[in-house]
Amino acid sequence: MKKSLSLLIFPLISIVYVVCPQNVYARIAVRQGSTGGEFYDTATNKKFTPRGNNFLLLDSNKQIATFNVGIYNSTDAESVLSKMSQYGYNTVRVFVYAPAVGGSVGLNNGYMNNVADFLIRAKAHNIYVMPTLQGIPQVGGYLSPVDDTKFADGYNMTVLTQSGINGKEKFVKDFIQALKTRNAPLDHILGYSLENEFSYQIDLPPFSLTKGTIVTPGGSFDMSNAAVKQRMMDVNLVNYTTQLTNTIHSVDPGSLVAMGWYPLTADRIQHGGSTKWIFVDPENGGSNLDFIDLHFYPLYGSVAQQIQAYQITSHKKPIVMGEFGNKNTGDIKQAATKLRDWQITSCQYNIRGWIFWGWNTAGVNQTGYFSAEESNNAINKLLAPVFRPDPCSANTAPAAKSGDLNNDLKVDNNDYTIFLANFGKTGDAGFSPSDIDKNGVVDIFDYNIFVGNFGK
Repeated sequence: MKKSLSLLIFPLISIVYVVCPQNVYARIAVRQGSTGGEFYDTATNKKFTPRGNNFLLLDSNKQIATFNVGIYNSTDAESVLSKMSQYGYNTVRVFVYAPAVGGSVGLNNGYMNNVADFLIRAKAHNIYVMPTLQGIPQVGGYLSPVDDTKFADGYNMTVLTQSGINGKEKFVKDFIQALKTRNAPLDHILGYSLENEFSYQIDLPPFSLTKGTIVTPGGSFDMSNAAVKQRMMDVNLVNYTTQLTNTIHSVDPGSLVAMGWYPLTADRIQHGGSTKWIFVDPENGGSNLDFIDLHFYPLYGSVAQQIQAYQITSHKKPIVMGEFGNKNTGDIKQAATKLRDWQITSCQYNIRGWIFWGWNTAGVNQTGYFSAEESNNAINKLLAPVFRPDPCSANTAPAAKSGDLNNDLKVDNNDYTIFLANFGKTGDAGFSPSDIDKNGVVDIFDYNIFVGNFGK
């Protein structure tokens, strides 16, 4: 039987390429819908709803190391993306970590090879990637000396000095150019996020200063006046996001740009304490960011309380819940139900996408949260599109057609991609959705069922 299967695989492939059109991939863009900003597929003009997971790997010091040379593994990445696709997810958020991405001059080649490899694999599974370009590399020629008596390291320096802005601009330019050089599919980047969770640190310079004038890219400001300090924050953050968005648009036309924000409690204090001040409004003060990435966790209050804390009053730009998750204490099934209900509730506030924190147990558990895949995929079973096609409803998916391997209620070329990846594999009966007849092997008999339902 195995010999005959190997003979049949070649006509199987040729037949399918006759009957199945190639996928046409297109960039995701934003537009105004009936209730505000929304994402859409530029090829089909259909609304696009980002649903996915954060994927991260940590090193021995619990620092983000997803694409570090020696830690990133292309085989493991392929397995992760394949599973995400089978659960119906269309988005994955990853971190390009500044302390690791810098090289002796410019960016680390091995690191960028890994980022490109991940993008290529993600596109093969029709998953859009949201890279978070956190910080500025400490090496590689991106930082210039600044007066640290006036500007503390971190976002204070990055946003409030032209040197910091220039360093970030060089970083994002080099990042995109490195992907182009490696023929990475930029059309499958959902959007570049400028920062993971932005905040000013107000207990450090220049905010800790009580006298003198500070000169910034947004103007000169009197440090003896609290209201002027506030204006300095606002003006310069808008300037920063606008300059960086323009830079990215210039080197990758048609791309989207976002920025991430800390979870806020009802009193507008972010979860790390009162020393960090966050500026955010629905339009980010008039900047040209394409969409907003807000992070919500049940730990910090209800959806309504956190929406109010963010002072969201309009929805001209799409808002993505770029992180939401639950501490890994207590019963995971109860946590899964809470997260499902949390997602449904957020729909009342025109949230346009959800990216769970996070996918993989090895990385996410070390951050103190449940992962999507642990405990027999307890959370996946309530959040994944394959089980809940409508994120705003608790209703589960109707029974899938035979051959509808990704449970999107149609049998098409996306299902064929999944089927072909599993052809010839064996396991327990029904071990894979591709084992359509549940005889423990993905074979020509499954293929015949698949072809019979193709296009339905």
